[in-house]
Amino acid sequence: MLGFNTYAGPVEETKTFVDGVSCGYSIEATLPEIVYQTAEFEATGTTNFPIYARVNNMEVTFKKKGDDKGLKLLVKPTHKPKIVEYRWVQAVVQQDGTTENILCRAVMKCIPNGAPSRNVKVGEIYDNEIKMTVLSYKVYVDNERTNYVDKLGHNVEVSGMNVWDDIKMKLG
Repeated sequence: MLGFNTYAGPVEETKTFVDGVSCGYSIEATLPEIVYQTAEFEATGTTNFPIYARVNNMEVTFKKKGDDKGLKLLVKPTHKPKIVEYRWVQAVVQQDGTTENILCRAVMKCIPNGAPSRNVKVGEIYDNEIKMTVLSYKVYVDNERTNYVDKLGHNVEVSGMNVWDDIKMKLG
C-alpha cells in the first residue's frame, strides 16, 4: 500500500490488451478525464455546481507506432464494445530514498471512433492516433481501485466514494 510520503517516478513500460489479447508494448495512452456535468445556480450572480452522478462523454486516445495486428484489434468495428486493459508499471520513490515498481491499470469498455489517418514518410515510423468512446472505466493503482465509472450501469465512484449508492438508497 502506498503512503502519502511517496513520490511518483517515471513509467517504466506499458502493455495493452483488447478483449484479452495483447496488442503491444510501449503504446502511449491519454486516459479518460472524469468531468461532471454542472448546473447553474443563482447565488450573488451565477455559480456552477457539479452534479456528481452525471459524467460527460469519456474518451481514450492511444498512440501506436505503425500498422500491425495490434492496431487492427484496436480499430476493428464490432457490434459489441471492446474490453481494453491498459497496464503500466511506474516507479515510486519512498521518503527514505528506496524505490519500487507498482502496477497501475485501466480497464475500459470502449467503442472505436474510427480508423486513424496515416502520415507516411520514407525512412520514418509514423504514429497512429486511435480514439475510442469509453462506456465504463476502472483504474487500479497498486491493486487498489481508485476510480470506477459505468455510464450505462449508473455507477460513479471516485476515490472510494460511490455517488450513486446514496441516490439508489433514497429512491428505494
